[in-house]
Amino acid sequence: MKKKIFRIIIATLMIGTLTTMTLFADDIDDLVEENEELESQIEEERARLDEIQSNITNIEDYIMEIDSEIYRIQSTIDDYAQQAEEKQAQIEQLQREIEEKQAEMDKQYEAMKKRIKYFYENGNVTFIDALFSSESIADALSKLQYIAQLTNYDREMIENLRITKEAIEANKAEVETQLAEIENLKAAQVAQQELLDDARAQKEHELEMAYSEKYEAEEAMAAMAAEIEANEEKIAELVRWYDEQRAAQQGGDNSGGEYMYVGGDFMWPLPSPYGPDCITSRFGFRDDPEVIGTGAGYFHAGLDIWAPEGTPIYAVLDGVIVANFYSDNIGYVVALYHGDGVYTEMHHMCQYSPCAVGDSVSQGDVIGYVGSTGRYVTGAHLHLGVCLGDSGWALTSNYVDPAPYLGLY
Repeated sequence: MKKKIFRIIIATLMIGTLTTMTLFADDIDDLVEENEELESQIEEERARLDEIQSNITNIEDYIMEIDSEIYRIQSTIDDYAQQAEEKQAQIEQLQREIEEKQAEMDKQYEAMKKRIKYFYENGNVTFIDALFSSESIADALSKLQYIAQLTNYDREMIENLRITKEAIEANKAEVETQLAEIENLKAAQVAQQELLDDARAQKEHELEMAYSEKYEAEEAMAAMAAEIEANEEKIAELVRWYDEQRAAQQGGDNSGGEYMYVGGDFMWPLPSPYGPDCITSRFGFRDDPEVIGTGAGYFHAGLDIWAPEGTPIYAVLDGVIVANFYSDNIGYVVALYHGDGVYTEMHHMCQYSPCAVGDSVSQGDVIGYVGSTGRYVTGAHLHLGVCLGDSGWALTSNYVDPAPYLGLY
């Protein structure tokens, strides 16, 4: 689009007869072609940047999933560690109880051994003493039975302690088995966590590489955008220089030579109250970032007039419909030929013109309705373009300022 716009400038300026025109046109053509190539490269970088950003998003989402799983596994590991700690404390307590029972058994066994030794060494004396010291036979038998009972008590105490100790040991063995199972489960979770840690590290590396690619693409796009801007400044400089040269040769007249319209025969293309006060962009260079952001060129080859969508558009002069079509860039378009090489175009309409190609229209007839169609638009408005030529109408060719035709100056 920019190349077409600058070719419009070239075509308009070629009306003069400066001998430097060929060199001037070649210089601008070279700069415009270079900018087109740069813009194409920027689009490629932008597409690559979109892919990189999509990859970054996917990696970051995956890392979040890994982090969530690592957190869950760590919670499980912590739970197993708590269980293992409790089981270990239980084992230690059971071990103390076993040792206590063993100590009681040892103590009881030592006491029994002493009594058995005493009875063995002094058996007869004890029996005689028990016999003569007793008041009766029954008393003597009772004393001997006591000695036997005492010996049996020692044996029973030791046996009971042994049974209790074995029960504690069995309990301890069971708890140790449980602890081993917990440790195995914990080890499995730790191994899984290590695998996830490795996967996360790999994804972190991929993410770092993706961000590096992103920064590289952004820097490349910024460099190309700066180069485009520099070229556009050069083009503007060339245009200004040529305007000055042409004005000097025409005695200060920079109006467009033999094609300059000097009357005010055009009627206003919109109904009241959408008059000159509603003009939002005039013919010539512009720097509105909102408009430029749509992809439109810096040079505006027409007059923009704000009006609500659906506002009727009038034929500014009697004429014939020479075009009625839709363009991705400028939306629905209708063009008229008014004779004497003068054409008008209406862009961004909300629908096709109600007039067919070849229809004759009169000044004031409705030829369309205001809209906001096309890529190069930021809202509902009418773009009025005036182009000149003597070899038939051609879109974006030999545009001139519509203001004089409307009697604005």
